[in-house]
Amino acid sequence: MSAIIEPFPRPERLTTSGADAAARYTRRAQEAFELLAQATTELERTTLCDIAEIWLDMAESALLGRI
Repeated sequence: MSAIIEPFPRPERLTTSGADAAARYTRRAQEAFELLAQATTELERTTLCDIAEIWLDMAESALLGRI
């Protein structure tokens, strides 16, 4: 199992709308769900579900303008 880790942009550099940010976060959640299919242990599955949930929470916050 592998993932690409990218630096997260600093808030002062973000110039996108909430919808753009939400779409980006949703793509990250989708990547976590794709990795979930490759998970072999309960810890990996639990961790990937937690990660996906956090990305989806961030997407919701972006849409609500709370980021």
